Amino acid sequence: VCLGSFFLVVWLFSLGYKNILTRLLAVQVRSDYRMGALRADKALPALCKKELRRLLGTPIYLMNTCFGGFLLLGGGIYVLVSGRISDILSQLPPGADKNVVGALALIVCFCTMLTSTTAPSISLEGGRLWILRESPVSTGEIFAAKILTNLIVMFPSVLIGVPAAAIGCGLSFAEGL
Repeated sequence: VCLGSFFLVVWLFSLGYKNILTRLLAVQVRSDYRMGALRADKALPALCKKELRRLLGTPIYLMNTCFGGFLLLGGGIYVLVSGRISDILSQLPPGADKNVVGALALIVCFCTMLTSTTAPSISLEGGRLWILRESPVSTGEIFAAKILTNLIVMFPSVLIGVPAAAIGCGLSFAEGL
């Protein structure tokens, strides 16, 4: 019974095998496509957009490389909103407030160090790196786009998080910058 049903199914598939295979491998072309004006960007903005699309399109890459920016932004806003830091700073001995600026600078450097999209970006290129190298773009422009992407990611976090943390620690806005 099993063998008979197997041969029946094989025979039924063999009748339409060519049609099934043709439909599976067929590619349909859109009939409503019209050629329009093409726009061209300069190499650096185009490469930067490509890097940002890759960064935002890969969640694990985004989380691993932007963790420092998220930490700096969230920490700065927390320090500003919570008000608990002023209690801790009031318990410090006199003259220790000069160390607050140094500690804040150390924290900013640490968070900035955690946010490096450049090296992982080169690693993720992997087997496709030769395509960029063969394009009519200099290696310097490729690296500049990767560095610019890192700056685009980190700049808003630093611009918002550092002054917020500075104000939350009782420092002036100028001292925060």
